[in-house]
Amino acid sequence: MPAASPTQTHLPAALIATLIVTALVMAVPQVLSTVGRKGLEKLLVVQNSQKDMGVLQQRLAFEAPNVLPLYGSSELTRLEPNRADQFFASSPTGFKVCPVGAAGNTTLMIAQKIGAQGSQVRGHKLVVVLSTSWFRRPEIPADHYKGSFSITQAMQIMLGGDLDSDLRRRFAQRMLDYPDTLKDQPALEACVREAAKPDAVSSWLSMTQRPMLYFQRASLSVEDGLATLLGLVRHPNTDKALTLAKSDPFSWEQILSRADEFALPPNGKPAPAKDYVRTDPPGSRDKSFIDGFGHDQNKEWMDFELLLDTLKHLQAKPLIIAVPLDGQYEEAHGLSPAGLYYYYNRLEKLCAKRGFPLAHFPDHDQDKLFVVDHSSHVTGKGWLFVNHLLDDFYHDRLPATAASPTNP
Repeated sequence: MPAASPTQTHLPAALIATLIVTALVMAVPQVLSTVGRKGLEKLLVVQNSQKDMGVLQQRLAFEAPNVLPLYGSSELTRLEPNRADQFFASSPTGFKVCPVGAAGNTTLMIAQKIGAQGSQVRGHKLVVVLSTSWFRRPEIPADHYKGSFSITQAMQIMLGGDLDSDLRRRFAQRMLDYPDTLKDQPALEACVREAAKPDAVSSWLSMTQRPMLYFQRASLSVEDGLATLLGLVRHPNTDKALTLAKSDPFSWEQILSRADEFALPPNGKPAPAKDYVRTDPPGSRDKSFIDGFGHDQNKEWMDFELLLDTLKHLQAKPLIIAVPLDGQYEEAHGLSPAGLYYYYNRLEKLCAKRGFPLAHFPDHDQDKLFVVDHSSHVTGKGWLFVNHLLDDFYHDRLPATAASPTNP
């Protein structure tokens, strides 16, 4: 009897592995459905890296009733009073917040996370918090991108059928700007290079690699699901309990009347008065400030438009929040009101073009107690106003609170 060829020997093993992976992929959602809504919500409303880097938990957040996904970066992990995930953990106004993101995120990584969800976001509300620091540098640092890049999400974008070819091309071109994240993924890299070409036609090589990609995507889906199940069993919540504003009965009026307390000691540390002493003539920094935020100076604007276009294509219902600049600090260092509002107005025009609301808290850009150390992080006071906005957005009261004016 002739000996079996190596190909024949491996075929049954590959088929068995494929069947096992397929069975696991199908079984995980069923298992999750049996653990109960409470256990699942408990996992969704706390920070965990599997949620940030995977697909399943974010999908479950969109499916869960009374959960609002909130995408951002380091403000979602910084230990500030009244942080949204903890403030809404007890559903004081009828919903919880699902935080997605960690330090190093930018609009590109947020776009990848949402793009990987595909049609799952259709008709769903979600919130994106922007950081001004992203728009003040020419490019995302490679280590930031690498630390936030998800192979699982990249595969979903490339292989899923919910994004059109133009969006996939734009995602692929940006992925290729960071080749180190793809160097150990030859099949995915070939797929990304193919998608990045204008009017690309699938090559024979990429077609032969696609079965491998689909199998790898299925394997990663199993890994994502098992890690989620493990999180439900373990559910280690190592987050430090934060100081939270409360009132009985719940009243935004009462809570916001005490907002300053949460930016002052012992809950916060306001910037020193010397930071606000004028050092530069009014308007002397306008040109450099505007040039720094210019479209040709950094790629964040391109990434922001990719995020907005992805949200538009997927028919999501987003609210975009821009943490305000520390206006008094900026003006003390040579920025005029016109220069200050250049950034806000540019964001507003891009959002308005897609019909999306933008909030940047214009009443607080002169408030020393709203942001931490002139940065893009909000204080415990700032979080209260963000939380009030989230509540209005969730309950369809947004028009009264999210007006975003043009130049003063």
